[in-house]
Amino acid sequence: MKLKIYLTAVLIMLSVQSFAQQKPPKSKNLVLILIDGYRWQELFHGVEYDLLTNREYNTMDSLKRMKEFWSDNVNERRAKLMPFTWNYIAKHGQIYGDRDLGNEVNVKNPYWISYPGRAEVLSGFVDLKVNSNSYGINTNPNVLEFLNHQKGYEGKAVTFACWSATGRCLNKPNSKMLINVPWKNQEDNSITWENIEGNHLTNEERLANEIQHYAPKIFGDDERLDFEVYALAKSYIQAKHPKVIYIDFGDTDEYAHEDKYDHYLLDAHNLDAMIEKLWEMM
Repeated sequence: MKLKIYLTAVLIMLSVQSFAQQKPPKSKNLVLILIDGYRWQELFHGVEYDLLTNREYNTMDSLKRMKEFWSDNVNERRAKLMPFTWNYIAKHGQIYGDRDLGNEVNVKNPYWISYPGRAEVLSGFVDLKVNSNSYGINTNPNVLEFLNHQKGYEGKAVTFACWSATGRCLNKPNSKMLINVPWKNQEDNSITWENIEGNHLTNEERLANEIQHYAPKIFGDDERLDFEVYALAKSYIQAKHPKVIYIDFGDTDEYAHEDKYDHYLLDAHNLDAMIEKLWEMM
């Protein structure tokens, strides 16, 4: 099964307070959320019947998934899968990328894989040298680092990511902003799932640090699960109030590669709920 046909990632950009208020916000904050491997088909159409009813691509109760996510009406179907996206974001913001309407949102790099896609999104241009997921440190400037040095935003940009390659993509060794990722120790090549650091952590931050180390490493040492990224990011935002936040999710990509359509759908549904909770908190 080729789940990743057209789309490397879904990007969600939220300008905090702009949806909720008619008056100009007193502060201008930005949240950028990347969902790797999530297809435009599910975003705009909801679940795909032929995939959900095919036992080859499902290990859980497909009848239960049908009751949860299926409707003959496409607008209802997509809202069942991602209710916050379609019941709130779509009504108060804008959603692009429905290829059936000719609204194509394409990357320009020729590789159409995760690292080059992230590099293009975050730098704003294509560097053909960035050509694989194993590419080393990306030295090109990125928008997050740029914002982190602007007046009023100094030291206020942060990244929480599932995948170690995101750290390389953002030039973590030379960055001045917080980039929390699974990261390789140069001395022994071991990979550490980084904690939130500091002398005065909140209970929520300490718990987020703790639970990530109890989670199974089902995608390997260099990628942690989306719920861990969410817990770390949410607890940090509550405590530290950054102004520019990049959150990088990836379970959908892994489940697509593994042909686990039911897991892929559940993760997308859960991510929609996580984004709603983040929005309500901010």
